[in-house]
Amino acid sequence: MKILLRETERSLKSGNEVDFEPNLLPYKEAVEKHLTPRPPLVTVESILQRTPIHAIVDVNDGLASDLRQICTESGVGAEIEQQNIPIANITRKVAQEVSENPIDYALYGGKEYELLFTLPEHQHRRLEALGDSITVIGRIVDQSKGVELVTENADRVELRWGGWDHFRPRESRRRMQE
Repeated sequence: MKILLRETERSLKSGNEVDFEPNLLPYKEAVEKHLTPRPPLVTVESILQRTPIHAIVDVNDGLASDLRQICTESGVGAEIEQQNIPIANITRKVAQEVSENPIDYALYGGKEYELLFTLPEHQHRRLEALGDSITVIGRIVDQSKGVELVTENADRVELRWGGWDHFRPRESRRRMQE
């Protein structure tokens, strides 16, 4: 989204929007992921064939917001390990170019089109057959511990509500993305 906004701004500043050619080729993967998200290869059915799950949500409003939703509805807390959160190389590249932290994109961005689910810890091994498409990013804990990110330095940071809110006024959504 940042790249699309940047190129739109460049177009408007150029004064020649008709002949302006945006520089999107280096960001093809990111633009495609944003404009035409693909469903995950692993489906709920393939997960359920291997083990019962406690809760599931598609991550489209940001990992932090969707995780907090699961925790609130289930009356639990969670801790996720920063180093376990998968972040695409193109996401890291874009974040670096715009001087932002890629972990913020994973936590508070949107359009991931991934599944976030919880299951008993002793059931993890039953999902190994699904290969690299499943990543254990943390664990469910007592509600009193809140919903935290454990950073690479072992610091604990309370995850704030965030991500994309379709019902927030347009101007507020824009500020949130900046």
